[in-house]
Amino acid sequence: VAIGGKGFGFMNRIGARVVAHATQLGDQPHIETLIGPVKVLLDAYAEGKLSAVYLCYTRFINTMKQEVVVHQLLPLKADDLATDKAGHS
Repeated sequence: VAIGGKGFGFMNRIGARVVAHATQLGDQPHIETLIGPVKVLLDAYAEGKLSAVYLCYTRFINTMKQEVVVHQLLPLKADDLATDKAGHS
């Protein structure tokens, strides 16, 4: 699943099979635009077609440097649950 034009372009360039995407989101995407692609991921995970779901993006530092960030969303880790219970993010 690709979110955003750059992510969609990247996935196409590397020949990845894109099953859902959302582009032209603007600076403040609306949840309604993201529900479809996210549901595709959640359904595939629930059906056992995916063993994990990751969020991957680049964090802008400056015009010369961006940092790659990868967060595991599913399956949830015990550390993540403990952090949520404590009220921290």
